[in-house]
Amino acid sequence: MTECVKLKKPALQTRGHGKALKLSSAAIPRCFFTAVEQGEVIGYIGMSAVVDEGYIFNVAAEEKHRRRGVGSALIGELVTYCQKHSFSFLTLEVRPSNQNAVSLYSKFGFIKVGERRDYYSNPRENALLMTKYF
Repeated sequence: MTECVKLKKPALQTRGHGKALKLSSAAIPRCFFTAVEQGEVIGYIGMSAVVDEGYIFNVAAEEKHRRRGVGSALIGELVTYCQKHSFSFLTLEVRPSNQNAVSLYSKFGFIKVGERRDYYSNPRENALLMTKYF
């Protein structure tokens, strides 16, 4: 988990998400997948589950390993996990300005379903809500 928090800090410029990883409630089931290369965590994806709904709260890859398929592999694993466990949907928030991420999620069947106003800070930006239905 410590490696995930280290990866997360440069990956997101958002409102207090680093603390969310440390203070996660045990009452809500969490699921993490990590990408490991030569014994080192180079990426991870985290999701909380509520009944049959999945909420991705972060996807991160170490900067030197970006654009090498780490994110795709992690999303693919999580999608497979959710299908196998009969989830109804998987959802996430993303910056609309992060076109690489929006394109990646679209590739896996996530569609734009809404927006969260002023979700991000530094810089201030709305969040695009994307969901994949199973």
